[in-house]
Amino acid sequence: MLALLEILKYILPAAIMLLAVYLIIHRFLKHEALKIENESRRAMQIEIFQIRIQAYERIILLLERISPNQLILRISQPGLSALQFQSLLVQNIRDEFDHNLSQQVYISSAAWELVRTAREEMIRLINSAAGNVHGNARAHDLASRLLELHTSLENDPLNRAIEAVKEEARRFFR
Repeated sequence: MLALLEILKYILPAAIMLLAVYLIIHRFLKHEALKIENESRRAMQIEIFQIRIQAYERIILLLERISPNQLILRISQPGLSALQFQSLLVQNIRDEFDHNLSQQVYISSAAWELVRTAREEMIRLINSAAGNVHGNARAHDLASRLLELHTSLENDPLNRAIEAVKEEARRFFR
């Protein structure tokens, strides 16, 4: 019996110490794993933030590029008929939009809907301007009529979409 007490006198403090060390190391490792997970999550949030800001930039660029002023300057070629010019304008808007389709993942549905509406309204405006020029009109005639119609718009869908996208992007900085 005395030998058992003598053994317990050494084993019991060692077992308590081992348990304490285990608990401390376990808690430390758990804390470190949580810290690494938080750092990883923060790094991912920063990366997503940067991607979203780039998406907003690209959407604004898309909207600016499909504005009649920009389209006419960029696409204008001497010798085009109004019909050819109309086709080029509409195709360019569709190409610009298709090129930026994936950006809808990063913006709200409401903002994306305004972008889609702006695209559709610009195509409608081009077609309307083309319908208002005579059959043998030149590209210059269509461009003039298009700019005239665009400036007469009371509620420009491009400006409405641009402002909505800007406002949505500003929320990240508040």
